[in-house]
Amino acid sequence: MPQLFLDRINLCEKLGIIPSAEEIIVIKDLRNIIAHQYLSENLVEIYTEVIQLSDNLLKAILKAEKFFLGRKINGLISLVAQELRSA
Repeated sequence: MPQLFLDRINLCEKLGIIPSAEEIIVIKDLRNIIAHQYLSENLVEIYTEVIQLSDNLLKAILKAEKFFLGRKINGLISLVAQELRSA
């Protein structure tokens, strides 16, 4: 996994944008498995994991939405973008 992604996701956790960097990494890894899975041999396991991780993904989305909607400071999004670029 590229270090840049890890840096950015860890920064998002530190800023309170997402609840857990580790959960997002697990979800990303599952997405990669789904995207590259061509055989049906592991479909039950994959779908089971998708169902289990769906709640974590929804929580992360809602937390990120709350983070950005709850901030009225004009420069905050620019600040976060700048931090992500420099991470």
